[in-house]
Amino acid sequence: MWLALLCYPLWLWWLGHYPLALSSDDALNFARGIERFSVLEFRPHFPGYPAFIVLARALQSLTASALANVQLSLLATTLLPLAAAAVAGQLVVGAAPMKSAQRGTNAPSSVPAAQAAGVAALLLMSQPLLWAAGLSGLSDPLALLWLLLLLLAGLAQRSWLAGLLLGLLLATRPAYLPLVVSLPLWPHLLGFARPWRALLYASAMVLLVALLSLGFVWWHDGAAYFSEGLRFSAGHFQIWGNTSADAGGPLQQWLMSLQMGFGWPLLVAAAGLMALMLLRLLRWRMAPAHSVAAYLLLLMALGYGLWMLWGQNPANLRHSLPLLLLVLILLAVQLAGKMILWLPMVVVLILNGAQRVQWTQPLPPLQQALQRFAAEPQSQWLGSNYGVNLLTAALPQHAVVDMYYPSSQVVLAQQAHANKSWRLSASPVASATLITEFSPRFPGERRLYLYQLSNNAEQKQ
Repeated sequence: MWLALLCYPLWLWWLGHYPLALSSDDALNFARGIERFSVLEFRPHFPGYPAFIVLARALQSLTASALANVQLSLLATTLLPLAAAAVAGQLVVGAAPMKSAQRGTNAPSSVPAAQAAGVAALLLMSQPLLWAAGLSGLSDPLALLWLLLLLLAGLAQRSWLAGLLLGLLLATRPAYLPLVVSLPLWPHLLGFARPWRALLYASAMVLLVALLSLGFVWWHDGAAYFSEGLRFSAGHFQIWGNTSADAGGPLQQWLMSLQMGFGWPLLVAAAGLMALMLLRLLRWRMAPAHSVAAYLLLLMALGYGLWMLWGQNPANLRHSLPLLLLVLILLAVQLAGKMILWLPMVVVLILNGAQRVQWTQPLPPLQQALQRFAAEPQSQWLGSNYGVNLLTAALPQHAVVDMYYPSSQVVLAQQAHANKSWRLSASPVASATLITEFSPRFPGERRLYLYQLSNNAEQKQ
């Protein structure tokens, strides 16, 4: 635990040295939503994330910053290791009476709980994907913070508080609903004194937050909010929410994405952990190593993993953050009291994450591209398939076109004869002349390629 406490301020200092900046169109949409909320205008896009917007507005009133969404994401991220440490420690404490009873004593040691807390904090701080999420200006870190606080409230049997936190979680990031579908089982399996009353209290708080959120979006967009929701959901599952059909199935795409983002050491550790816990669950009578709550977390992780494979885009690695968070907490719990195991594993996972960081680059790829284009002549035409809205807003002197539309390819081809046509792409374009690449700082950010087009270049999306 002392090692985690020593590393925590250094980790805060390291995160603080990165400049606050918008790194995607989604982050721009959130920033615009703080200024004026409207899902119909993509401020932000559906479902609107009302809890995130309200808290970001409150933070903006204190800081007067145009990047309050980035500040809120970063603040939530800095609290995640502390909350994860508390959850891991509580899981070990909950398992201690079972172990002590088997040994014939009622005085469990606090050392395993402290070790689990410290290992969980260290593992979270070592994950570059978490750094990327903290600097993204998106709602993921805040939703994860609500999730961890929800777990703590559930373990403490605080029904009202758990319901409030669950409502905030869903109002911050509704896509995390599959993550919490097993929560109604908790009062029964964790031995609440009055499980049905606990469910009633929690449901009342969830309903209260849901009504407040509904009132918020209705005040701004009215009934059109629901029409936009149907349109956006259809688009997500049919068009832009998935990668190309020739890239393999969702399982293959996600395995490739996870391997590139995390590396084999973490994937092997996660797979081994889940297999071990499932084996112990099947052999329940042979004294499971940890409390029922740990297996409920495993159920949450497996359920979300299935939803991620089916309904989330493998191109956005941040969708795996809940799975990563739960796996690291469970790994810390499994290693509690086994210093000979957890110390080398923590070192390996830290080194595995460190090699995936661009340590010398403080800016996200899109901001690197903006710096490059800001120095170019005003007569440049730029086509892009990534960050089009942010490029348009930040480069008023350029003509920015969206490569999603075939007409944009025609426009760029017309300008190519004077070498005024440029192409920024999130994937390689074989037919154009590569000028430079804008490297990602962390896993989860997109590498961007800059091309200058000539009059004989064949344009491809």
